[in-house]
Amino acid sequence: DNRGFSGYSSDFYDFQFKYHQNIISLHKFIIFNRCTKLNQKLDQNDKLVDLEKMIGQKFNLKLVEMVIHFLYTNEFESEKIKQAMKASKINNEASFIKFLTEFRELVLD
Repeated sequence: DNRGFSGYSSDFYDFQFKYHQNIISLHKFIIFNRCTKLNQKLDQNDKLVDLEKMIGQKFNLKLVEMVIHFLYTNEFESEKIKQAMKASKINNEASFIKFLTEFRELVLD
């Protein structure tokens, strides 16, 4: 599956994440400016980033897409959060905060 973040057209991008056998097309300018750790770990010339090598497979794709959506828009949509939590079998706010903390430590800070 090849899609841009949040399902938008993937025609315009300059690199991609591979995660759970999915390809997510992204823009380095946005992702690298918002993800300091990722920017430090990757070569600016990388075109395909295997996100599983960085964060493992423990996160559900919907949660990863939700965080990418936030990086682009600075918004969390409550309905998307509920769907992502349900898909990831996260049943409470504490588990969701734990996910965000782990993801932040691995990719963002």
